[in-house]
This record gives sequence, structure tokens and C-alpha cells, in this order.
Amino acid sequence: MDTKLKVAKPWRAWICFFLAVNLLSIPLFAALAAILHSNGSLEAVKAPFVENFKDTSVFETQTARYFSLLLGLANENETVEDTQIAAAKRILNQEGNNLRYYVLNPDIGLNLGNLDEEPLYLNPGEMPGR
Repeated sequence: MDTKLKVAKPWRAWICFFLAVNLLSIPLFAALAAILHSNGSLEAVKAPFVENFKDTSVFETQTARYFSLLLGLANENETVEDTQIAAAKRILNQEGNNLRYYVLNPDIGLNLGNLDEEPLYLNPGEMPGR
């Protein structure tokens, strides 16, 4: 009968322990950060799993922010600084191809958008046809 003394390797045990703690704690901290980032609301955590994302408050809030930003640029009566325009462009372009926008303010000479062609202009008070 062959007997051999097995030498314990404590570094393997420590590596396994370290990996197990990380695998369990990282998702926990990520979920906690998501909840804290959304001001304690679970709506932001549930939003990606909803069937129609457009019905969520997260989508409505983000769309309202974009609309407010564009409306603010369109209604500006004084000269807008280039840094404000660059910041607005950066925020709007973060959506990539998901968001099409166009702002024209002839009072300050602002023409900002990511459309391939010039949109049709309407008379004041007119709604676009479908």
C-alpha cells in the first residue's frame, strides 16, 4: 500500500475564498449602487426588463430632459456661449442614432441637429401632417 503525505497548499484556499467573496459581493454592490443612483427607486432597476420601455418613468424623465434642453436653446434670446452649445451637443449625441433632433434659433444664429436633411418648416401654430 502506497501512502503519501499530502501537503496542504493554503494559497489555493485563500485564492478560492477571495474569488468567492468577489463573485458574491460585486453584484450586490452593483445593485446597491443602481438603487442609490436612482434615488432609492426600484423603477430604474426594473426598467430594462419591462416589455415596453417607453412606458417607464425612466424613459419619460430622460425624454423630458432632452426636450427641456432643446427648448431652452430654441427660446434663448441672448447669445449662447460655445461651451453651452458644445455641452448640449455632447449630451444629445450620447444617444447616438436613437435620438433625432434639430434646433433652429435665428435670433442667436443657432442651427444644431443631427438630421441628414433639412426638416420642413411649418407656419407658427401649424402641426405637421402624418
